[in-house]
Amino acid sequence: LAVERLIKEEVGGSSTQQPLRILEIGWGQGISGRRLLEAAERTGASSRVRVQYEVIELHPAVAADARAEAARRPQGAMLVHEGPWQKVMPSLDASSYDLVFYDPLNITPRYIGEEQQFEKWGLPICVFEALQFHRLLRPGGVVVQYAISHRSSTVDLLRSSVAPLFSELRLTRIEGLKPEEDTSYATLQEAGSLDVPALIK
Repeated sequence: LAVERLIKEEVGGSSTQQPLRILEIGWGQGISGRRLLEAAERTGASSRVRVQYEVIELHPAVAADARAEAARRPQGAMLVHEGPWQKVMPSLDASSYDLVFYDPLNITPRYIGEEQQFEKWGLPICVFEALQFHRLLRPGGVVVQYAISHRSSTVDLLRSSVAPLFSELRLTRIEGLKPEEDTSYATLQEAGSLDVPALIK
């Protein structure tokens, strides 16, 4: 929905092809990445919108899969940044992206050899992330997270500490999902009620 909204706004009344810059954090199996790459075609706007897709991926094998996908796409359609997003994102140009899709493996700075300095300052990690997203987005751009567990404390923190940085917060509830039996990604209780947050700059 966020992509469709952006495509409608990007196209407007223009008869020339407009770029739609998308940054995904975490390639995974490439399911969402492929759908994002094909968004203009799927919505019937491929003659007027050109998706420029970038992905940040930490794991070398997963990044290699993303590069293989990029090689199958037209030149310039897909760019892969390999490394932790905490180090890659500050190097990207400000106010450059229409959509940031955030779904990485949840790691701490210690995992990549860094100290968690921001925690010593008392800055919650969700605010640290939101500041990075806000810097990268163009006015009207959207950041979407795959999902968050529906806990009052999580949603309250999002509303109180993150939403004020943006012009609008939208929460969509997803009910009744069931994780695979051998997964550690989410518990049955967590998957049963999730919120998908979208923040609009």
